[in-house]
Amino acid sequence: MLRCRQIFFICLALCCIFNDLPAPAAALENQLKIGLERNSPPFSFMNKNNVPEGFSLEIAQAICEVIKRNCVFVLQPLNVLQDSLKKGEIDVMMNVRALESMLEYAQFSQPYVRTRSVYIGRPSAMRLNRPVRIGVRNNGMHYYYFTAGEKSSATVFVKNETNALLDDLVQGNVDMVLTNGLLAWYFLCSDEGREFDTLGPPLPLEATDANLRAAVRKNESALVEEINKAINDIHFNGALLRINRKYFPYTLY
Repeated sequence: MLRCRQIFFICLALCCIFNDLPAPAAALENQLKIGLERNSPPFSFMNKNNVPEGFSLEIAQAICEVIKRNCVFVLQPLNVLQDSLKKGEIDVMMNVRALESMLEYAQFSQPYVRTRSVYIGRPSAMRLNRPVRIGVRNNGMHYYYFTAGEKSSATVFVKNETNALLDDLVQGNVDMVLTNGLLAWYFLCSDEGREFDTLGPPLPLEATDANLRAAVRKNESALVEEINKAINDIHFNGALLRINRKYFPYTLY
């Protein structure tokens, strides 16, 4: 009996030792760290079981299957993801528009989704007798639309995450939010979004980039080529359409 107990504790100790060993070098070399926006449903978010899911995550998984890489997902706010890519802490960032501000450290894949930019808010926001308060996401395309291009009398409020932006809209802290049409559609279909609507037509195509892509570090041209090939593959093998239909009632490309 004593001997059995000794063997048990020896095995337990060995398990602890082996669990602390680093992953094999081959596994690390095959690993791809993919950054996704946190709290940006239906693209990427943590579900009620604290497990990441969403349209962009499933697209990334399909790409990883094609290029035979072991993908690890990192969920962070948009501005943090941009810094993580710049520092090399992640390899790929999903759902990115080709921002000029990222060109010094990133290159972009071909698009896999197209979506227009729209304003959403309560219909009464179109009849205000004061400058409107518009919410945008920090360091995103719509942030640069106002800070670098569009001349407007509106007051612009910035949030790091989409959910925080929409919370401000619901609570009346902003009058409208400028966002992509897919995020707008998802919100407007929710219980919280019932009293809101799109305000006016979508922005002109030339006003903001309508294409969503993957961003990769600037020195990883071979990886961009792999991802581009994978995007074509999942388009033609039906994987992209299957994921599309799971989240949206219409085709996104």
